[in-house]
Order: sequence, then structure tokens, then C-alpha cells
Amino acid sequence: MLHVDRQAQARSLAFRARAAFTLTELLVTIGIVVLLLGVLSAVVGVGTKRAQMASTSFLMSSLSQGIETFRGDHGYVPPVLGLRDSFANGQGRDVLVPPVTGANQNYYSVTTLAEFLLGYGDRLSDGYGGVGIPATNTPGSRETPTLGFRSPTSDGCWGAIDNPWLTTLPQSVRGYFRYRNPMRMSTNPFASGNTALLEGRVYGPYIDLKDESSLAGLAGFNTDGSPNLVMQDQGVANFDALPKVIVDYWGKAIHYYRRPYLGTDLKSPNLQLNLGDIIALRPTQFRETETAIGIADANNDASTSSALIGATFALFSAGPDKRFNGVVRADSDLFNADNLVETAR
Repeated sequence: MLHVDRQAQARSLAFRARAAFTLTELLVTIGIVVLLLGVLSAVVGVGTKRAQMASTSFLMSSLSQGIETFRGDHGYVPPVLGLRDSFANGQGRDVLVPPVTGANQNYYSVTTLAEFLLGYGDRLSDGYGGVGIPATNTPGSRETPTLGFRSPTSDGCWGAIDNPWLTTLPQSVRGYFRYRNPMRMSTNPFASGNTALLEGRVYGPYIDLKDESSLAGLAGFNTDGSPNLVMQDQGVANFDALPKVIVDYWGKAIHYYRRPYLGTDLKSPNLQLNLGDIIALRPTQFRETETAIGIADANNDASTSSALIGATFALFSAGPDKRFNGVVRADSDLFNADNLVETAR
């Protein structure tokens, strides 16, 4: 018979008992793993959010530099484009008349940046580029690609305010390039397939969009006033014909604000009005030396920043939550807490 060492057997059983997990130990271990995964996920989420915000901030900085270059060429920063009569007529490219008194919270544009920094469009909108798809290699059709534009002249928008040729035309159509043209050509300069080359220097593009996802088409406006944007990869048939909008990382329109001017002179700022009165642009927290006084918001808070008061233009993104409160500076829902704003004098 084999001799069994009872003491060794007992030690082996005790070792196996100690090596096994109890149910409590197993649950504690799972809890620790879940906690660590949660912390890791939060850290990764914060890092991702910061990277997204940095990407949009870099885009806005590039846009700001493009505006400065435009100002160097033309002597003013681009005007605010909006709708004159209807979307079908204006195509989002007509100049909005600046406010004369008080603060107009809606005096901003979503189409100005693409129009004046890139020159998206054709001869119908800015006097440069072919119209439609050219069938032959005529002089007119050689004015493609459509990026770039002819000088918008002193009125800032190809005759939208001060039309030097046909001032008797209805206001609703006066902004079109085709109505401002000197009419010294036998063929309308905007007609598809025309053979006439337009005169003058071609300006732009002032920025280089390396990612097409930063560009959307404006297909109209929603009932709440927000732009209805479509992307090229959505297969929209008339995407090329739509006014263009530069969007942030989250696919929302970057808003362009500029200080109002006097009359039709884009170089003459209205010193009675400033961007410090635009509530959506105001920071939710201030540095010690930054606080200034503007108009009161819906909570009777008149706090604004000296940077906004002195700014010539500003760029705005609603940030990762894609929302902003345009009537309250520091809103209880924190919609404005992640807004991104870039200003320049």
C-alpha cells in the first residue's frame, strides 16, 4: 500500500483554498477593472474633445489670417452676407444693411467666409469662373476652376448696395453680378458657353481647405433660423450650385461677425456700435482685466469683454455641444460654456 502523507495532503488542500477567488474578491476585482475602464474612457474622451476643439480653433485662426489678407488687398474686411428677399433669389449672397442704432444679434453671416475667402460660385455670383459645365474650350469656359473672384469693388459685394450701372433695377435683383456688369459685351457675361473673358485681376482663394468636410452647401434655413446644411457626400444633385458654408469639426456653420459701418462705406466703422454687444460672443468667464460693460442680456447681465469692444471682426463656433444661447451670456444649461470665439482688430 502507498503511504499517504496526511500532513502534505492537508497543506495542499489549504494552498488550493487560498489560491481560489472568493465571490467577494471576484466582485471587488471586477469593480476595480470597471472603474479603471471608466477613468480611462473619461480621459480619452476629454483628450478627444480637446483635439476636436483645437482643430476648429486652428481652422478659425486660418480664416482670421485669410480675412487679414483680404483686408490688405481691398482695404476693408468682408461685409455680412444674408438674404435680401428670399433664398431662391438671394442665394445667401446679398449684403445685409448694417444696424444703425442698438445691437442686432443676427448681424452675422454663414456664407461670407466661403464667398470672400474662397470665391466659391461662378460668374452669376462674383464675376469669375464658368457657368454650368463648359462644352468647349472657349475663352469664357477657361475661367475655371471657379475658386477665386473678381474685385468686389468698394461696395463690398459686386454691386449689392451701390450699383454703378443699373440703379433703377428693383432692390431684390440689384446685387447680382450680371446686373452690375458694364454691359459692353455682345454676350451676357454670365451666359453658359460665352466666349468673352472678363477683365481685371482674380483674387483668392485666401485660405486652403485641405479637408472637404469643412465645406457644406446652404440648402435653405430651418424654422428656427438655423441654416439647413448639406454635405457633398450626401449626393445632393445641385451641391455645386449651392452657396457654400465653412463648418467646424462638428459640422455646424462658423459664424462671421464684423463691426457695423456707416452708410455704404465698408472702411468707415460705426463707433456707436461694437461686437461687445453681441451676447453669443461674450465669454462665460472673465480674466481680471478683461471685463467691460455692454448692453444687458436677458438676465440683465451687461458684462462683456474689452477684446470684443475693440474687435473689427469675430468668428464663432458653438463648440462640441453644437448649441449656444444668443440672449444670455452665462446660461444655466451651459450651452455657451464651450463656445469658441476668435477676434481680431
